[in-house]
Amino acid sequence: MSELTEVAEPHDSEDHDARSRTLDPIAVRWEALRAFAAGQPGADAREFVEAAYAQPRLRALAPGRAMYWITFSHRAAPPQCHDLPRVRAHGGNRFDVHLADGRVHEGRTAAASVALVLQHLPEESAPSSPVA
Repeated sequence: MSELTEVAEPHDSEDHDARSRTLDPIAVRWEALRAFAAGQPGADAREFVEAAYAQPRLRALAPGRAMYWITFSHRAAPPQCHDLPRVRAHGGNRFDVHLADGRVHEGRTAAASVALVLQHLPEESAPSSPVA
């Protein structure tokens, strides 16, 4: 126990509290999902998460995991939304994109699956990409 106290550095609690208040909860959820996906065997989940993260409309949503699904929500805190597409990687570069109305589309690549999510994302759910 004494080794831990020798290594631990004291921190200013006011500084820590200020940093905690400025953290964006959606960014924190993306960071956690990207770390999780990076540790998964096979590249499918990681490729999907990175392709989704590259899209500003999806990056504005709170990502999550539910069983084998990668989910998106309008809110970072519970209750999570269930009206947005969710994705499941099957391996072999195959994905199911499950829509809120129960329909399921198959994506053949991570990029195609992200495109399906964006295609079926309600317009009001996330900011649109800026028009050039």
